[in-house]
Amino acid sequence: MRIDVLNGVNLDLLGRRDPAQYGDGSLQDLETQVYAWARELGLQVRCRQTNHEGEYVEFLHAALDNADALVLNTYRSPDGKRYHHKIYGYLRTPEFSQLVSNFI
Repeated sequence: MRIDVLNGVNLDLLGRRDPAQYGDGSLQDLETQVYAWARELGLQVRCRQTNHEGEYVEFLHAALDNADALVLNTYRSPDGKRYHHKIYGYLRTPEFSQLVSNFI
């Protein structure tokens, strides 16, 4: 099984941005753990991160043909919406969307 983990805006600042809310681990630390879990479970995983909405949408489009499942790790806009919400109707894969702060 191939899983794409798509990390969105500002997640490259993990460990430096509001450690009280997001913890002191970096995005590299998080991805290292994800790769370790994937090895233990016999899964293939690809982690990607961008601060640009258009590039994130391109990652999503690529995942439509290449991934069996998605983990979407994003932010909420000021109006409370996740900026990738319109893609859901096109997904043919299981999808899990979570905010990093919900894990801390």
